[in-house]
Amino acid sequence: MAMVLASAMGKHTQNGFVPGAGETKVNAMASTSHSSAPAGPASEISIPKYSNWLAVGHALVNVLCKGLRPYVTREMDCLYKCIKNRVADLPDAGPCQCKTRTHKMEKCAWACELQFFHHRNKPHWKQSDPSKWADPDLGPWEIAKLYIPELSPGSIINGADDMDITGILNLMYWCNKFKILQTRVEETRKARNTKWAHVPKLELTDEERKTVLDAVEKLLEDSALADDSAAKKARDEILQLKCDLQTFDLQTFEHQVLIQHRNVTEKDVSNMKNELKILKRDQSKHNKRFRGRLEGRLRNMRMALENVDRRMQERESKHNKRLRMQFRRLRNTEKALENVNRGIRERVALTKLVQNGMLFFGYCFIMCSEGLRARLFVPWLIILFLCNCFTSLDPRSFEYGSVGPYQSIGCYKDFNDRAIPTLEGQDSILDGKYNARSNSIEKCYRAAKKRGFQVFAVQNGGWCASSAFAIGTFTRYGKSSACKSDGEGGPWANQVYYIKGYQAVGCYTDASNRAVETLEGTDSILDGAYNSRVNPIAKCAVAAMRKGYNMFAVQDGGWCAASSTAPQTFDKYGKSTTCKGDGKGGPWANNVYVVNPLVLPYETIGCFQDHDDRALPTLEGQDPILDGDYKTRLDPISKCFQAAKKRGFHIFAIQDGGWCATSASAAKTFNRYGKSSACKSDGEGGPWANQVYYIKEYEDVGCYKDKQSRAIETLEGKDSILDGAYNSRGNPVTKCAVAAMRKGYSMFAIQNGGWCAASSTAQQTFDVYGKSTDCMADGEGGPWANNVYILRGTFLRRTIRL
Repeated sequence: MAMVLASAMGKHTQNGFVPGAGETKVNAMASTSHSSAPAGPASEISIPKYSNWLAVGHALVNVLCKGLRPYVTREMDCLYKCIKNRVADLPDAGPCQCKTRTHKMEKCAWACELQFFHHRNKPHWKQSDPSKWADPDLGPWEIAKLYIPELSPGSIINGADDMDITGILNLMYWCNKFKILQTRVEETRKARNTKWAHVPKLELTDEERKTVLDAVEKLLEDSALADDSAAKKARDEILQLKCDLQTFDLQTFEHQVLIQHRNVTEKDVSNMKNELKILKRDQSKHNKRFRGRLEGRLRNMRMALENVDRRMQERESKHNKRLRMQFRRLRNTEKALENVNRGIRERVALTKLVQNGMLFFGYCFIMCSEGLRARLFVPWLIILFLCNCFTSLDPRSFEYGSVGPYQSIGCYKDFNDRAIPTLEGQDSILDGKYNARSNSIEKCYRAAKKRGFQVFAVQNGGWCASSAFAIGTFTRYGKSSACKSDGEGGPWANQVYYIKGYQAVGCYTDASNRAVETLEGTDSILDGAYNSRVNPIAKCAVAAMRKGYNMFAVQDGGWCAASSTAPQTFDKYGKSTTCKGDGKGGPWANNVYVVNPLVLPYETIGCFQDHDDRALPTLEGQDPILDGDYKTRLDPISKCFQAAKKRGFHIFAIQDGGWCATSASAAKTFNRYGKSSACKSDGEGGPWANQVYYIKEYEDVGCYKDKQSRAIETLEGKDSILDGAYNSRGNPVTKCAVAAMRKGYSMFAIQNGGWCAASSTAQQTFDVYGKSTDCMADGEGGPWANNVYILRGTFLRRTIRL
């Protein structure tokens, strides 16, 4: 009997069997057969060696960074004042006038002084814009770029908060203004490389953990940091990490450590590839041996990246399932609130009608009465009657305390290299000259909203700007005071707005051991004292989204908190009744919110290799929207999408920072050379690596029941785009749509978080078992419940069964 059951379970697994309710064990067996990966984040953290690696990562990217940032800020301000004073005393004082970024020392006073402060007199001139050196706000941090080797092109540094631990350590090492012992900085840099960034299996022994933490502790004990309170606090936390690792909730820090590791390692991989290209030109024995060592390190880094991506994918899968349940509860709450509001409106309307009836009878009574005094009341009764009619019929009278769909989040500087690309000339609603346009804010909002963007800006009386990535770039040049009071910005000053995309979850108790970690001091948008901050909820939402978090909390009138683990911890102390009615929390009470996901008309389906014989032909030079050099093009993903969309294509790709490719047959050719790991995290591909996108061309048909005898045949295992375990697959709806399209099918279905099904007969069979209510709110189905979709341009060829 056991053998028969085991063989049946194996058969179902092989055929893409999806567990329904109560089938968890079968799913565990199925996932084991596909992958040897551990069960997920919670179980991984219980592995001591992985915990050691995480603890070291937390010590470097969180604790040490926070401990050094105030010191770095003070030293850079001091360096800037010193250089500015020395330049002012020279005969050729004034801003740098060099036309290129290769400076002539005998003519440029700024370059001479900056070179003097470099450890080896070799600043990285090409990384810094000399026109900003004289700016008191941007100058110190534009100068900092000169002392940080191999910065990514277009790196934005407006303060120490914009620098990771790699940048801080490099700045302290190469700029001789910093008085910390170089041996201590070098020890920490070495520990960062060999014991964290370049560790392929993401594992460390207890002894290795202690070695790294010793190096960090020595750095924080340097005499230059003796009176620094932030460094002292960091030093105390490092001692705790050394003595008792069990007191730390490493799961709280895991997401941030993994993200930082991936960003750091991607840069290191890119730099090492460039170094290897140079070495290959010299075929000497010494260089061959050195090249061999570098190639070994490169393999280790790539292995580390793969392990980080796997762990993040597993973590995200569990996180998304929790969020799906959260959104489902929110949807039920929203429906309940709608019913309550409907009841209130009905009662208010009834009250108004009763009042009107009483006024009418009063009017009749007075008209029937004799005497001038009684009739003097008639005009007042008529006015009251009309007011009552207006308020009972006008739906706006029920929108108590309603607020517009967007809120200002501040005024920010702009330059020729725009912080946010313009929408002028791209939408008919942006009519006429921008500085003579009526309702310019509202029109810019509509133009941004229809594209699925969450941040837009108005400048100089009406000029409109927005993009999918504006939420990360609007603060590029720092704050401005040049915006006018009409909300339409000013000269080279963007009044930036956030299109509200969050829902209230409720009011929850907090304690000194915070339920959700604070974001105060981590983002420049959280300005001033929190309890006097303008639009604190919108600003906290933006700060959370900029860090990739989808839940945040506001407390005590404006204090902002968010973290990757907030969905698991926000209610750890239970509900509260002390939140005030303004949505900004109360004393030790969090108003908790969930951020609605950004909905773009396209979605990535992965990173794929390319060669000279292109997998997808290019559109470069064939469309005016693909302007200038692709490497410096603003908003290249959105522009490539528009170029592909107008031609009716469904698939497009971005490579090497902006190069655009697409064709009518792209769905069949994009994966010709297999997957790649060379795409960068900005979504713009990499060298000979296409970040491929699908233009979402499908519509939701509904939620339908399924059984073991499938309503629609599975596609699992039949297309390489359906990668990994279905329940941890990134963008499963889009990937299933592409897999169906590649087989010529017009209908497909998603079940249980990602399982994909499609067939030529799906239109006849998808509703054979009737409708279901078990699909989750994320559109990825549920247990034995199919979210069914149809590709646009096709039609249902029969009546749906009820």
